[in-house]
Amino acid sequence: MMEMILDLMVRYEFMLAGAVLVASAVVAYLAYRRRSLTGLAALTACGLSFGLYVTGGLRLVVLLLTFFAGSTVLTHYRQKDKDPIESEIHEKKGPRDTFQVIANGGPALLMGVLTAMTGQAAFLVGSVAALAASNADTWASELGVLSRHQPVYILSRRPVARGLSGGVTRLGTLAALSGGVFIALVYGLLHWSDPASGLTLVSDMAVIALAGLVGSTVDSILGETLQARYASVRHGQLTEKSAEQGLANSLQHGLKWLNNDWVNLLSSTIAALAAAGLIALTAH
Repeated sequence: MMEMILDLMVRYEFMLAGAVLVASAVVAYLAYRRRSLTGLAALTACGLSFGLYVTGGLRLVVLLLTFFAGSTVLTHYRQKDKDPIESEIHEKKGPRDTFQVIANGGPALLMGVLTAMTGQAAFLVGSVAALAASNADTWASELGVLSRHQPVYILSRRPVARGLSGGVTRLGTLAALSGGVFIALVYGLLHWSDPASGLTLVSDMAVIALAGLVGSTVDSILGETLQARYASVRHGQLTEKSAEQGLANSLQHGLKWLNNDWVNLLSSTIAALAAAGLIALTAH
């Protein structure tokens, strides 16, 4: 009897893993067809989704898909208004590439691996916090750029060109907070029926929501202080493009290697580690 039960469990897990892989592949393919991801980025996203399932379970996959779906919708929201800004400021435009996928989802997978290796729930919360940070930053970027008010640098409060990293607006800050809270709420819905839910779940949700805002704030601080900014060879204004029309732009500020993708990766990782550390400290 016990062998039969174990055999059914193994079959169930195998079927569920296969379903996750198929679903991830379908979503990645649709993103590729919609030109939200490049072909290689779609394959990377599929692998990332399956990796999160293996290390952290089905709920992490649902949260990843939640982040991706929301980000895709916001990316296409009022795209015509954002295209001129992106073409002047951003290094990359169009479908997200492989490193952009890794920068946004890699920290969550890292925390998932640590969860599988240690069995510590703090790392699982850290994985969700990484997604919350990526979601908060995406919402802030996609909506903040549409603000009617002039962006200012987060530390110096000096005016900055719309779309340039390090700039913040009230709308962008509210969007960042909302992005983190949204992931926290979905996390809560996925865990509300757990026997151990209660105050612990509420505190985990609060940490996740806070991590979203922390990640977005760190992103803006790094954007102002260390991220590379160049003087455009075409019009002399600041841009994040290292080159234009085959000509190299002049580095004006920051570290040449530290572009927006690296900033996203670092800020999400910092938010994830901070969330995991806070959960671990309050658990004792």
